[in-house]
Amino acid sequence: MDTLQLSDGRLFLMRPRLGKIYLNPKAFKKMKRLRILIVTEGDFSCSPDHLPSELRWLEWHRYPSSSLPSNFSPSNLVALILPCSGITKLWDGYKMGSNLTTINISRCSSLCEVPDFSGMPKFKELIAHRCTSLVKVHKSIGYLAKLVHLNFQDCSNLAELRNKLRLPSLRQLVLSGCERLDKFPDILGRMEHIEAIDLSWTSVKQLPPSIKSLTEVQSLCFAFCRNLEALPTSIYHFQNLKHLNISHCKRHIGFLGKGENRSQQKPGLNSHETPIYFPNTVQLDLSENSLTALLPCISKFCDLKTPFSDKSKQLKDIPELPPNLTYLSGKDCESLEMVQTVSLQVARTIKINFSNSHKLGQIKLQVCCCRIGKGPSNQDEVVSLGQVILSQHTFTTCICVGSSTHMKTLSSVITAPGCLYSNPIRTRPKSASL
Repeated sequence: MDTLQLSDGRLFLMRPRLGKIYLNPKAFKKMKRLRILIVTEGDFSCSPDHLPSELRWLEWHRYPSSSLPSNFSPSNLVALILPCSGITKLWDGYKMGSNLTTINISRCSSLCEVPDFSGMPKFKELIAHRCTSLVKVHKSIGYLAKLVHLNFQDCSNLAELRNKLRLPSLRQLVLSGCERLDKFPDILGRMEHIEAIDLSWTSVKQLPPSIKSLTEVQSLCFAFCRNLEALPTSIYHFQNLKHLNISHCKRHIGFLGKGENRSQQKPGLNSHETPIYFPNTVQLDLSENSLTALLPCISKFCDLKTPFSDKSKQLKDIPELPPNLTYLSGKDCESLEMVQTVSLQVARTIKINFSNSHKLGQIKLQVCCCRIGKGPSNQDEVVSLGQVILSQHTFTTCICVGSSTHMKTLSSVITAPGCLYSNPIRTRPKSASL
């Protein structure tokens, strides 16, 4: 076993080797000056009976006991890191003191509950990834003023986070893989620092109206939320949203499109007059949804680079798209018949993939005649259509409208066996009118 200990006794680092490691239960009893204890891993013969209460950093991977020593009361502890441990509970009461800022209990598969965090005004980060036995979270977790990161990813038995959250400093909330979680808590007050919320693979049915308080959020993920019924209209206040993923939501959730049964949709969400768009969104994933058509407002997603609609079996029509795309994907869209307009205005290269969309008959490509920048020889830099993938279906028309001088490169049209590509790309002469 490799160990490193500073001369003043404040740091003790253990890097155990393979095999059983004998540990004297009283090994740390006399280390009263110990401030940092790091044990990277190891199969220990027993757990310590005593840990110095003056510790400020305790990191022990695969901690060998179901609990910390009963006499351990570290008032100055800043970080408690116990990943992959057999621990079943962290503490009773307020033994960790008021200086604790970080807890990492990832992969502690026997941990059943997260205890009371009251009296910890500096606490910033709780990482409880893949605690598969976790079923209870103390309500105090929802009222931590300094909390920045909250991660319960893949806690598959966690059915309730708490009813209310007042977390003004929160930046990231990760609940993906909490398969039994069916309710998102109400938001109290403003959460002006929130950046990302991941609810993928949860059973959440609805979002509360109070979600409108998350106006600064930049990333929302609802992928594989198969019970999600609707998104509230307040979501359209998220004007800083950059990444939105609502893929693999089997129910029609009334967002950016029309479903087959309009009577089941929430009023207002599919009205053409409703200003539903996010001007800063870069990535939008609508794959494997029940939409039959997207609404024209998608053309107002000015910064959109990569829209995905793969495996949307009922999608028939994609309307005019915004001009800054770099990748457009609609693979395996069995009902897709038309892509109305793809405007190539600013993007240097765009790749288009509609492989296995058998009914697709037309993609309209419009090259807008505008100056984009200066090249090395004082020539206007031009956009390029880098790649079109049209495999396994009959493709009858691909129209490019615009000046041929603005279409610098079509590097490849990929047509797999079974694809009939009957019309090459046509460009309009400079003198012709649109």
